[in-house]
This record gives sequence, C-alpha cells and structure tokens, in this order.
Amino acid sequence: MLGFGPEQRDKRVGPSTSALPPGSRVMNWLTKIRDRWTIGRFAQFDGALYCSAYPDVAESKKWRRRPLGHFLSYGAAERRNPRHGFDVDFYLRANPDVEEAGVNPFVHYLRFGYREGRAPSQAPDLFSEWKLFTPPVSRWNVAGQLRRWREAWWIKKSHRFSPEWYWGRNPDVLEAARKSFWWRYRKSRFSPLGAVSKAMTHPIRHFVWCGVYEGRHPATVFDPRFYLCANEDVRVSGSNPFVHYLRHGIHEGRSARDVRELHTSGTGLELPGEEFTRAEGEFSPKVSVIVPNFNHAGYLPQRLDSVYAQTYQNVEVILLDDCSEDDSQNILRQYRDTYSENTRLLCNETNSGNVFRQWARGIELATGDLVWIAESDDFCDLDFLEKLVGFFRDEAVTLAYSDVSFVDERGRALNDFAYEHYLAPVGASRWQQSHTATGFREAERAFGVLNLVPNTSGCVFRNPANLPLLQDPSWLELEICGDWVFYLHLMRNGKVSFNPETRNYYRFHGGNASTKTYSEAAYYREHEIVAEAAARVSRVPESTLELHADRVRTFWGQQAAEDLRSRAFEDFYDLERIRSARLDPELSIMVGLYSFSSGGGEVLPIRLANALYKKGFGVTVLEFRRADRNPDVRQFLDSGIAVVSCDDEDTLRRYVRDFGIDVFNSHHLSLQNLFSDAFREGPRPRHVAVTHGLLDTLTRKELSACLAKVDATTDHWVYGADKNLLPFKKFDRFAQDRFSKLPNGMERIAISPVAREELGVPEDAFVLCLISRAMVEKGWSEAIEVVALARDRSGQDIHLLLVGAGEEYDRLEKVQLPDHVHLLGFRPNPLDYYSVADMAFLPSIYRAETFPLTIVEALFASRPVIASDVGDVKQMLAAGDGEVAGAVFALDDWRIPVDEVAGLVERFAGDPAAVSWASRLAWRKSAEFEMGEIADRYATLFIEGQEESRETSAMLNLRREVGGLADGPTLQGPGFCPICARPTVYRSFDTGDDWFNSYRCQFCDSLPRDRAVHHVMGTLYPDWRSRSLHESSPCNELLERASKDYSASQYYEDKPLGADVGKFRNEDLENMTFPDEKFDFVVALEVMEHVFRPDHVVREMYRCVRPGGAVIFTTCLGGWETSRPRASQDPETGEVSHLLEPVYHGNPIAEGALLTWDFGSDFPRLLERWSGVEPILWYEVDDRMGVPVGGVPWIWVLPKKG
Repeated sequence: MLGFGPEQRDKRVGPSTSALPPGSRVMNWLTKIRDRWTIGRFAQFDGALYCSAYPDVAESKKWRRRPLGHFLSYGAAERRNPRHGFDVDFYLRANPDVEEAGVNPFVHYLRFGYREGRAPSQAPDLFSEWKLFTPPVSRWNVAGQLRRWREAWWIKKSHRFSPEWYWGRNPDVLEAARKSFWWRYRKSRFSPLGAVSKAMTHPIRHFVWCGVYEGRHPATVFDPRFYLCANEDVRVSGSNPFVHYLRHGIHEGRSARDVRELHTSGTGLELPGEEFTRAEGEFSPKVSVIVPNFNHAGYLPQRLDSVYAQTYQNVEVILLDDCSEDDSQNILRQYRDTYSENTRLLCNETNSGNVFRQWARGIELATGDLVWIAESDDFCDLDFLEKLVGFFRDEAVTLAYSDVSFVDERGRALNDFAYEHYLAPVGASRWQQSHTATGFREAERAFGVLNLVPNTSGCVFRNPANLPLLQDPSWLELEICGDWVFYLHLMRNGKVSFNPETRNYYRFHGGNASTKTYSEAAYYREHEIVAEAAARVSRVPESTLELHADRVRTFWGQQAAEDLRSRAFEDFYDLERIRSARLDPELSIMVGLYSFSSGGGEVLPIRLANALYKKGFGVTVLEFRRADRNPDVRQFLDSGIAVVSCDDEDTLRRYVRDFGIDVFNSHHLSLQNLFSDAFREGPRPRHVAVTHGLLDTLTRKELSACLAKVDATTDHWVYGADKNLLPFKKFDRFAQDRFSKLPNGMERIAISPVAREELGVPEDAFVLCLISRAMVEKGWSEAIEVVALARDRSGQDIHLLLVGAGEEYDRLEKVQLPDHVHLLGFRPNPLDYYSVADMAFLPSIYRAETFPLTIVEALFASRPVIASDVGDVKQMLAAGDGEVAGAVFALDDWRIPVDEVAGLVERFAGDPAAVSWASRLAWRKSAEFEMGEIADRYATLFIEGQEESRETSAMLNLRREVGGLADGPTLQGPGFCPICARPTVYRSFDTGDDWFNSYRCQFCDSLPRDRAVHHVMGTLYPDWRSRSLHESSPCNELLERASKDYSASQYYEDKPLGADVGKFRNEDLENMTFPDEKFDFVVALEVMEHVFRPDHVVREMYRCVRPGGAVIFTTCLGGWETSRPRASQDPETGEVSHLLEPVYHGNPIAEGALLTWDFGSDFPRLLERWSGVEPILWYEVDDRMGVPVGGVPWIWVLPKKG
C-alpha cells in the first residue's frame, strides 16, 4: 500500500485534505511546502535509501521519482524512516507531545527536537547528528569563513595543537598539503605570500575546516566525538568542540576524553601492558635457546625434548657442555645430529668453574633477537615460547617470565611448595593473571625483595650481547645470585611481563647448585650484592631494602650453618653498606629521537644510546614517530635497549615517572616542545637538548616564542656548529655555561666493500658517492649536473652513486638516468658504499645543515669529501696546517656553483696522488669523531648539575636520606594539587622521614593520603563531588569541603548508635544503623587496622553503598604472608585481649587508637572474599601530586556494579 485511502487513513493524521474546508486545504498545502523546504535546507532526506527500504515506493510510477513527496504525504504517518539514524516510531513514542500535535516528526526534529536535545532513535550516533546540523561552511559564506579563521586563531593561541603530531597521525593530510597550490610558496622570499601559503597549508586549517567533521583528534588528550557526545549544550550549539574546550570546557572541568579508557581490568591503576599494540603484521623474532649443561645426563632428554618440540619454531639452539664427566656429551651430540639445521654444540675441554661464564659465552654466540637460557635439568610446557614471545611486540619489554612449578628429581610436583607460596612475601595475588610493569616499578614493588624468576629457565629476554655486566669479573665469579643481579640489569630501563598461562618446571634434586648453598656464608654475602644492585641500579626505596634485609635475616636464622649463626649477621649482610650504594645511583637516561628514519639527526641519538648502554648507563629510547619508520634504521639500535613511543605530554610524564628517568636527552625541536608542554611545572628530570639547526627555519616571531618556551625547561644545550648559537644570541638567551659544542660521531665497525662489478661500475672509473636523505636540499640533481659536466670537459669516466631514500629518490626513479649515475636507494651500511668510491660528495644547500653525520661516515671509511660550505663542514674537514680532507666550496646565494664544483671533480679525478693524500688526512681526522669519547662528554653533561636540577622521585629520596635544610623544610617540591586544583609547593619540616604525615600542600594543608584519595576518586568517578558520600572517622575537612552531599560518623562508646553527636553521627562500623544502599561512597581513611572484625566492617560498608558507587579506604600492608590480629575483643563483655605488644595510633577523638590488625599479602584475597568483588589498589609515587617515596598511601577501592 502506497498511502492511506480515505477509509483507511490513520486518525492521528487527521481528516483527508479533500474533506477539509478550502482554507484548511490551503494551510495544509503551505505546511507541506514549509516542511519540504525545511528538509531540503538540512539536506537530511535520503531518497535512495527510502526507495531501497520500501520497494512499494520504488515500484510506483507516481512516487519513485518523488520519494520526499511520498514521505510528506503518507510515509511519516505510516512511520517510515526518512534516513539512517532517525526512527519515526521511536521519536513519536518518546515524545507524545509531538504525536498529539499531529506534526511531521522528522520536520519537528529538524526544527526543534535537535536543539531541545531529543533523541532521534533508540541508540543515536550523536557525532553524526552534530555533523548533519553543523555542516562545513561554504567557501562563499564570508561570515562563516571568518568564524573558521577565528577558531583557527584560538587553537593556535592555545599552544595545544602540534602540527607535527597532526601530520604524523594523518599522513593523508600532509600529502594533500604537499600537492596543493600553496605548498611551493611556503618558503617564498616575498613574506606576505609565504605567510598566506603557510596559513593555507597549516594543519590547524585542515582540522577546523575538515578534520573535526571527520572525527580526527587535534591532540592525543582530546577526542571530539567523546566531547560532543558527553556535552549536549556544545553539540546543539554547533560549536567546534576543541575550541569550546579550550575557551570554556577546560576551565569548567569538562572531560576531554573518556576516563574509562584509563581503567585497567583487575590490576588497579597500574601501568597497562602494551605487549600486543606495537608490532604490525606477523611477529616471529628469532629466539636463541642456550642450554648450559654440566653432569645432567639423566635430565637432558626431557629437557631437550621440551625445547625441540616447542610450538614456536623460529629458534636456534646452542648446546654448551662444561666438561661433564657423565654421558652428557654423547646425548648432546645425538640431538645436534638429529637437529643439525638449527643446532650448535660447544664442549669445554676444561671446566669453566662457573655457570654464569657459560651464560656469557652462550649470549656471545647468540644471533637471535631474544634469548632463552634453558637450564639442562629443567623442562617446560610445549607452548612456553609461544606464550612469552608475544610480549616482545611491546618494544619496551626486556624480560618476560612464566609460572613455575617446583618438581622433584622425577619431575613430580612438590605438594608442599608452589609458586604462590614462593611469592607470598610480595603478595601472590598479582600473579594470578598476566601483567606488565616497568622494571623500575617492579623492582620497588617486588623484584627488589624477591627473585621473581626462581630459575632462569622460566624467562625469555632481549639479547643483551653488549651488556657490560657480562664482562664484569665480579659478576662472573658469583655462584648463587648472579641470575638475580642479571635480571635487575636487564629490566632497569625496560618493562617486565608475566604470563601464568604457561609453565616452567624447576627441578629440585641433590645436584642443584643453589640448594646446596643455603647454609654457606656465600649465600648471604651474595644477597648483599643483590641488594646493592637493587639500590644502585634499580634505585629502590628504603622500604624495599628493609623488606629484603628482613627476608634474608629470617632465612639466616632458619638455614645458616650453626658456626655462621654464632657470628653477627652484619658480617655477611650489612644494611648500612647497602644504603651507601643508594647515595651513588646509576643514572637512568631517556634518549628522545624524532623517528627511526634515515638522516644524521635520527642516527646520532641511536649511536649515542648504544654507546651509553655499553658504558653501563640505564638507557631507554623514546621515539616521537613523526616520520615513517625505516626497519633498517631500527636495526641500528642495540637489541638490549628498550623503546617506547610517545606523542603527547601525559604519556611523556608517565614514562618519565614510571621508568624513573633522571636525564632526558632530546634530539629534535618537536621533542623539546613536547618536553616543555609536559613539564611546564612540577618536578622534572634534567633536560639536555641537542639543537641541529631547525631553529634556523623559523620566522623571527616563531623563534622568539619557541625559545621562550623550550629554553625555560632546558638545563643544558648541545650544539654542533657555531651558527646554531645565533638564534640564542639574537634573543639574549646565550650563557656560556649552559652550552657545549659536541660533534657527531660513530664507532669503528668492520667494513665490507661492495664489489664495483655488482653496481655496474668499471674498476678503473673515478667514483663519487653521495649518501644522504633524498631531499631537494641535499643537491642530488646538482650532483648529477656536476658529474655530467666534469665528464664532458675532462673526457674521464666519472661515476656517481646516489644512496638514500626520500622524495628525490622517488622522482629520479621515474627518470631515465645516464649509465654513469647509479640510483641505489637506502642502504643500511653506508661505509660499505663509501669504501667503493674514491671520494664522498655532499653538495648540500640545506639551510638547517649543522654537522652532517654522512661526512663522519665518509671519514671513517678513509674517504675525502667534496662538500659545500654549510654548517660546520669546513671545520669537520680541516686537517691542520691549512690542509683539508677533500675540498670545500662556497655557495652562490644558496645555489650550487655547478661549473666550479665540476672543476674540483675534474682535478681530483685526474690526480690520484691528491686523492691518496686526502684519504690519509680523512683517516687521521676520523679519530676526532670516536663515539666512545663523545659519549663520555655527553655523560659528563648528564651528571653535572644533577643537584641543581629538579629532582625525580629517586633524587628526592636521596635528598631525604642525606638530610634537608637545617632551618627550613626537610623536603620540598613543586607540583599541582588535585584538591586545590592549582600549582603549589609541598613542604615537610619533619626531621625524620615521616613524609606520610608531614608532606603538606602550602594552600590546603593536605597530606599525601588526602591528595591520592581525591586523585583516585576523580579518576574512577569524575562526578563524585556531586554524589552522596559518607566518611567514617574523618581526620580533616577536605572531603567535606569537596562533596556537596557529605555526612560523617565517629564512634562514641557512651552514646547510643545512630545518635547525632555534634556534627557527627555515632556509628559502629561493624554494625551500622544505615539502611541498605544509602550512599554512593563510603570512605574510611586509616580506620581498617583499628577494628576488631574487619570482615564485618567491609560487609557493612559495602551494604551501604549504592550500585555504581564504591567503598574506598586506606590501610597499609606489612611484610607478612598472612594477615594477623594483634588484639581481640569479647563481643559480650567488650574485654580486650592483646595477642601482641599493644601499639597505638593517633585518634581525632581519643588519646590513641589501638592497632588491632597487621594486614599481609593475603589481604586482597580476603577483601574479595568479604565483599564479593575484586579490589582495586592504588599505590604509586607521584611527585607532581605530592606523593613522594616514603609517603605513599595504600588506597583500596571496592566498586559496586550498577
């Protein structure tokens, strides 16, 4: 049926038009015209969809060409839908006033409903609705275009939009900008044209005119879709969501992104694992399996079968025998012969005397990306590698380990001892599920107390071939704890992952090397070495060291030989010696690079990171990732160095905090801007910035603003060429003691010259080699012209090798080049190609050229260079006494003088003696650019001024231990208080180390516990201030001032329960008088350890919480495996019995509160049993929030699902 007949018409539509009086028919006709105009104005009717959804309309001769007419006449009354996203039936049911008025529901929505916030369907796409009602402005709408330019001005003024980040996230935008008419004039010398061109191609313009309608993010911290969906007033106003947020939303406290994305399931507020987010496509790195063996013939077959039968097969197996006296070598040879394609066997003729020497030898032989040391007396599940290798997709993970099953010599499980028992000292609940954490945090939390990998067979790690520890004689001589020290070095600047889904079987038998040593002095001396490594390398806090000392002391009392126990424990394990190690911690350095792409500015930080790693520093590389990654360049980085990616200030702050970074070394202007945004206020690491010349590309106005911003958060500048100082001197920002001139450099590596025959180059030809990024400014086209002219004039056979990737390579690849020009593209080994040539060639006109690394590479290959006089090239090639390792020519108004340079090429091509002498000078000059020496000079800059730079949490802890100011605060630091919501200074005047009860905000007087509770509640429940909150035993008024619906209770023994006593209500937490689901939140700070029956308290508080709310309380855990009561109370008489020595804490209404419980590592499981939900734990250092080491509260959240 195409429409209603008179007898069938729905009464809701009213009488037919034929039955209406003439005036009503006219009004009905005018209404249809108005409705048609309204729908056409918003262009929201989808005729094609309407016809496809309703075949009767499509088949009608009358309506198939006029579907809108059918909808206006009949479709709306028949509840047919005009487009996706609008449900006529739903709209009428949800809005009975519209139905009663008898108006067209779609027209009503367009005219009124959208602005009134009425939903168009059951589950509307609110962002799509916003786009429909806020379409892009027509180019002919002058007023609209002016509004858009004003919005762009607001965004640029905010400094919260990064062009590099936007282009990096949206390469299609950058590509379109490059193809536009305006791009070629961006560097025009006619300043008005250049300014207009930059404005027309600026990414802010794309976002305002197009990007916001496509849902593109202007910054990582802002999601336009979420902001529009969460804020109806912004959506219906038609405002640009990002502009509204910058002008109003940020001051009104509106969320810029979905806070639920910050949650992690079941692990509290820990650093989330990123193991499956980095690598793209297939991930199958090669694993080197090292099997060190000594006299384990009886266990070898089971061990090796579990290795060769692994479901993950991209492995090499290295079998090592340390001069066994049993049948081990015969068994090893059988397996080598059976699996000869991927197995090597090496047998020592004399015993090495130490298993760690075998480890070092195996790692030296390993060629895989990952290493698994499979001890010869253990075995594992067949999916062991498959379950662990995946974690290394996250390039920051340096160690991954599995569950462990302790078995006897026959492989049977030990019933009285399991991994969860082993983990009890650090709380085994975390190991019930997979998790990832930074090594810095994991050492503080657990790895500094207990070796979480009791046997090395249970872990896989990145190949640490250049780890200095492997050559350390003191480590090689260890007998027991060398593995633990090894793990601490592996994970120091990376992440650690755990997977309980696979298992290693650790065999206990009479031949175990470790089990024999529990009674010996060496066992306890080596544990002191472990603690010193945790203090110096991992920089764990005092509390971790004390827990470790307590464990070792307990073990001493249980296992040490009787003659040892007759001596002082401190003779073997001295905590004071360990503490002294913390006064000289090893620096943790983060090296920031633009991207793993070709170019000297990108390769230098990689080589510097490698050199620092080999010198024993903790190094993490941060990739800004603003260009496409080149896998070959990525391979330059040492395999043992962790890599993280970052493009927003929040992530950078988190990385600096969670990796324990002391020094940030940036190598690109965009990274220096990011660092300034992240650390405008509050504690920050020492920042040593390297300037390569990008400042020269900025306008005077841009340069002034950039230097003012970046220089404020930079402690020291490194420059390569004297011209790099000009911008600083121009704006009076140069101070000699803040600037150091350091060259680029590299390590000497083996050179494998490529055969000329492979390249199609005659042996007797004169060859120039140009290696650089393939960009116009590097002079590739001019090089081709120079060589052609030199060949024509001299008649000599001169060839040119062009090595590099980029736009020039792409262009030249499509051009028919002469035979003497060899276009080779990117090559990872530039020295191999320089060694083929007679001379290097760099005719650069790049204005930002500073200290070309490609010249250093040429010198290391003993090749002289013909180069333009840009940056510090002349000094790089100057060899003393006026001699030059090649030739340097001047530019002609930033153009290559082709005729002059061709003459230089002709001269060298015809004078082999001159080339030979210049090659000697090049070799001699290369000694100045040894990376080892340059890294030492960088290290000096990193170490200098640490006392003056703002402290990280580790440095704050050291200051605490060596003492504060005699007449001032003993601890002081800037930050941003989450309670007062303003920048502040935290201070403590406590002469001890009780920061928990003394480190106060200068404005609101809050303590770390108060600030942490506000932060956790604001993170998990952003609207908590407007919901009902009840606090038990409040110790200040901070929550009362923050909450709009607040109540509080105390317990008075002499008052009736439920009675009001002053401003408090008298309540017993074990038996509260409130009805069920009375409050959204029940909060108890430092109360749980003072009640006699905590299980009753948890159940009572949880009973009083509404769905969607939570119980939130603070209480700390001790070093006990199981929680223990300190006192009990008779429920009838109220008499208190002390089970342990009485301890009292402060109480706001009494002289002291009795400590009734010591909670241990089983507390999370107890909470889950009592409440029925898995608790969320927040426990972390945050200097900016004023939660220092030594003042961290344990905050527990028991959420109640809505």
